[in-house]
Amino acid sequence: MFVLERYLHLVLFFTIPFFFCMGVTFLTDTSSYANGLVNTLVSIVMDFFCVGYLFDTQILISTWWYLSLEVLLIVFLPFVLRFYRKYSWLIVLMFLLPGSFLIEKHVHLTKYLFVMPLAVCFADQDVLERIRDFMIVRNKWMNKILKFAIETIVMCALFMFWYSKWGRNHFEFVLNGLIPVAVICWSYEFLIDLPVIREILQFMGKHSANVFYIHSFIRAKWLGNFVYSFGHAFLIWLVLMASSMVVSILLEGIKKAVRFERLSGKISDRILDWADKTLWYVSRNDA
Repeated sequence: MFVLERYLHLVLFFTIPFFFCMGVTFLTDTSSYANGLVNTLVSIVMDFFCVGYLFDTQILISTWWYLSLEVLLIVFLPFVLRFYRKYSWLIVLMFLLPGSFLIEKHVHLTKYLFVMPLAVCFADQDVLERIRDFMIVRNKWMNKILKFAIETIVMCALFMFWYSKWGRNHFEFVLNGLIPVAVICWSYEFLIDLPVIREILQFMGKHSANVFYIHSFIRAKWLGNFVYSFGHAFLIWLVLMASSMVVSILLEGIKKAVRFERLSGKISDRILDWADKTLWYVSRNDA
C-alpha cells in the first residue's frame, strides 16, 4: 500500500501542472507528440501517469524523464528498506559495486539510484545531525571555521571531479550520490539556520516540484527568446526562476480555488480503500 499511496500522491500532485503545460503548449502550438492520433493518445496517457520515459513513449518535454525516475524510486524503496533492516550500511556497497561496474552509464533511470541507500542510512541514523554536532576542536568558533573549510573543499573537489571528463566517465554513478550528500551536509550546517535564507529556501522548496515541471517549457518552448535575451547566465537563471515561480504561484492558486487538495484526497482514499479490499478478498480466496 505504501507504493500505491506514494504513486497516487505523485500523479495527483502532477495533475494540475500537466494539464496546464499541455493546454498552453497545444494552444500556442509550441510542441506536439508524434503524428497519429493513437500515438498521441498513448503518449499523453503515459505522460500523465508519469511513466512515459520508463516505457520509451514520446514525452512532451525532455525534463519529464524525472517523473519515471520518481516512480522507480517509489517502487524500489520498500525493497531498499528491507535490505537495510537486514544489512544496515552494507546496502551502500550492494548498490555501489553493481552500479559502478554493471549498470549502463549515462542512463537517467539508473545513474541516480545510489542516492537511495545513502538517503535511507542518513535518515535512519541521523547522520546529518551527527555531522553538525561533531566537534573537531573544543572551541566553538574555531570548530565552525574548520568544518566550513573542510566541507567546502570536499564539496568543491567533488564538483571538479564531476566536471572532469575522466571523473564522470569512470565515477558518475558514485558522484551522483556523493555530490547531493555533500551539498545537503554543507547547507544543513551552514545555510538553513540563517533567518532570511531559511524563509527563502522554504518558499522555493514549496514550489520546487512545479518549477521543475514547467521551467523547460518556459525556457525552450514558450518564452525562450525573452529568457535568453538577457545575455548573462545569472540574469537568464534569475528571469527563468522568477517566471517559473510566477507560474507555480498561479498553479497553486488554481489548486486552492478548485479545492484540489480536498478532491485529490478523496480520490486517493477511494483508490486505496478499493485496493485494500481487493487485496483482502484475494488473500481470503487464496487461504
